[in-house]
Amino acid sequence: MLVAISAVLLSSSIGLPIAPSPWQSSGVLNADVVIHTYMDYQCRFCRQQLTVMQRLVNRNANSIRWVSWLWPSNNIRSQHFAKVGYCVGTHYGNSAFTQFNQQFYALPPSLHDVEGIAMRISLQIPNIDKAVIEHCLTAKQTSEYFVQVNRFAQQDASFVGTPGMIIQVNGIQVKLQGFQSSAALEASIKKAASRDEAAF
Repeated sequence: MLVAISAVLLSSSIGLPIAPSPWQSSGVLNADVVIHTYMDYQCRFCRQQLTVMQRLVNRNANSIRWVSWLWPSNNIRSQHFAKVGYCVGTHYGNSAFTQFNQQFYALPPSLHDVEGIAMRISLQIPNIDKAVIEHCLTAKQTSEYFVQVNRFAQQDASFVGTPGMIIQVNGIQVKLQGFQSSAALEASIKKAASRDEAAF
């Protein structure tokens, strides 16, 4: 979904939907800058955002932590794809989750309609057990994750589409809406680090 690009301050009292798990995180655990992304596997701008985030974290491995939240649209396929990604991450860790993301976002959109495509991709990753993923897809914990993330994204952060992002630095939280280039992200990080609320 294409949405207007914007950057606004969020109240520091707004917390996260749930505590981030290790499978969602890349970069340094206690980084000065934390970037939370809210993305949907069927969002073409999220595909571009994934590439930007990977490059940004690789260049700033000692200062940025990236937390990836799965926030699918109401589309049934989007929700299924997100659940498979979640199950890969929760059971097999960040490396497997990263591989799933890279392989899924590399797919032409025309292949999204292929039956069982998300499961096929997950099973290309070493050591993944189909039975584990299938059980996870219907688990209560999986449904609860998406209920909490959706509630936060819509009600607390007031995102209107994907990609959505929140930058946390020096006690400041900045909400970014729409695709963000590396330059735009770095500019927002600098503004937040300056603690100059007038900049937003």
